[in-house]
Amino acid sequence: MRFVFGKVTKMTSIQKYKDLLLAAGFSEAKELPLHFFKETNSYVAFIVNIVCNDGVEICYGFSSTAFTRMSGDEMALINYGVRSEDITLREKEKITASEDEARVAQTIYEYHQRYCAVSKEELLLLAKEKRKGFVNIISDQLKPLGFKKKNSTWTYSLNENYYVSFNAQKSAYSDSYYFNIYIGLFGTNNYGDCFYTRVSPQNDVTDWQLISKEEFLSWLHTMIETDLLPIINTPLAELGAKKDIWQGCYCKREKCQNCWVEKNLWEAKGSA
Repeated sequence: MRFVFGKVTKMTSIQKYKDLLLAAGFSEAKELPLHFFKETNSYVAFIVNIVCNDGVEICYGFSSTAFTRMSGDEMALINYGVRSEDITLREKEKITASEDEARVAQTIYEYHQRYCAVSKEELLLLAKEKRKGFVNIISDQLKPLGFKKKNSTWTYSLNENYYVSFNAQKSAYSDSYYFNIYIGLFGTNNYGDCFYTRVSPQNDVTDWQLISKEEFLSWLHTMIETDLLPIINTPLAELGAKKDIWQGCYCKREKCQNCWVEKNLWEAKGSA
């Protein structure tokens, strides 16, 4: 399983990596070039995907292959491999110079050795624990401010009637997250009754496994300062007069008898 990268030019590096992986027993997905897989047991495969983007980016890790046991998907692994964002337990390395190759090869090798005997059940548990650690990063920043967590939403009471919440929304199409801020009325089932915005550290959707803890923490600190604290520290009457707030109220004041959003602004918007 150990493969050693030598000094190669940019023109030949991808082909050399491909040859090394194939020689190590990997298969390349038939319909997705540079997506490689090697099954370690009946329900787990080691995945190595290569992307050329300002250097060479390698996403790797272990993935459950239980989906190939489902009727109609038996050829999915062979044809498509596993997309990077769907690898159950994943990491990322980047090669920007030939000097990086030996370090990256050793890192991937050691990672493989650490988990190569893992079962599907153990793999899913490892991913669950890793996700728990990611969620705890959010909790550690929001709970000291007075936010209370329920599932993947942290809520702060603005007064007896209204709240602001920060929500980590899992993508329906991959193992990634969107992050949303809502202001709403207690007792309703609609998120963002009064205000809704999406925030993100990585171009709208965030791969929670591949973003570093340092990068995510830095973004959280900035987001709290620029998005959450201005809401928490501003009286609702003042907040409701801000254009970026009242434009976010999709109910147009039909749900709240004593709405804190300025009515004259809605009327001005309607006549504009």
